[in-house]
Amino acid sequence: MKPGSVQNFEQKNLSRGIQDSSLYIDGEKETQYKDVDSLKPFSGNSNLKKLDLNNLNKITLSGIQELNLEFLRLSHCASPSLSFSSFKNAKLLRLTELRVVFCGITDLDGIQFLKNLQVLYLHDNSIIDLSPLQQLSKLTFLHLSDNKISNIVPLQSLQSLTTLYLYSNNINNLDFTPLQGLPLRLLSTHSNPVQLSPEYKNSIFKVCPISVTEFFPFSPENAFPGCKNEMNLLKNGVQKPENVKTEIPKISSRQDTTKTIKKELSQRDLTLEQRVIKLEKEVSIINQQNTQIQSEMNALKEEIQNKETQRITEQKIMQEKMEKQQSQIEKLMFLIQSGFQK
Repeated sequence: MKPGSVQNFEQKNLSRGIQDSSLYIDGEKETQYKDVDSLKPFSGNSNLKKLDLNNLNKITLSGIQELNLEFLRLSHCASPSLSFSSFKNAKLLRLTELRVVFCGITDLDGIQFLKNLQVLYLHDNSIIDLSPLQQLSKLTFLHLSDNKISNIVPLQSLQSLTTLYLYSNNINNLDFTPLQGLPLRLLSTHSNPVQLSPEYKNSIFKVCPISVTEFFPFSPENAFPGCKNEMNLLKNGVQKPENVKTEIPKISSRQDTTKTIKKELSQRDLTLEQRVIKLEKEVSIINQQNTQIQSEMNALKEEIQNKETQRITEQKIMQEKMEKQQSQIEKLMFLIQSGFQK
């Protein structure tokens, strides 16, 4: 940075009303700020709570400990010296939302000191190790898409996390159990190598039953809340091609997406109800068959019992006849013997 440029920078910002609570700077549009290499020039404003810096390729986080920010965003600030090590000494830092995107960040060491952080955007960097995130217990929103992440185990300690974007990384393991204990309401993991597995969707549904960005239409408004600058190609310096139609295709709104989800759930409930009714009918038929079989068995038992009773009766009658005949024979023999004696 040129001698005296920090002082000039401070004076320019004070003259433009830097005493406001928020400040937005784009180095491509305001080239006088291109050489800013730290956050010290902003320390003169005690009211500054929100700082949004874009396209400053020399910027670092040096001097952040002198600020009292609640929101900090760095976009397309690809400084080789940019790291989170300055957070280690930022005792007064009250950051609740941090966005460092399209900055080539590889190391998260130092971010663990942001104990009050609730919203964190780190997409479109070169991050591999997520270990420093383990201590961010208040984190509810985490955007890690388009990095080089393969191990998600460190995320299992984020017990307040409800929204997680992990798409376009290097995840190739179907084991999403580290995320099962989290209160996730939205999970996006598409465009990872693991998506090629036939068990991919089942693994995701075990962790988060409804994953809007995986299986339903979405729009920039509902898929990337607060990312208007990232979604705006003009902000990214992309020039409009010539001879290209500018007609924008219709994108499903949040209301349409909600209707789609409700319709899907309604159809699932209807299908489930139909299956229950069918099963109840089958159970009723089986019960009727069992009743009929039981009735037939009882009738058969009764028939067998009657036949047995009849057999015993007939046997008794036969026995009585035989005894009677035997008695008559004995009498006849007695008469015959008596006649011979005379």
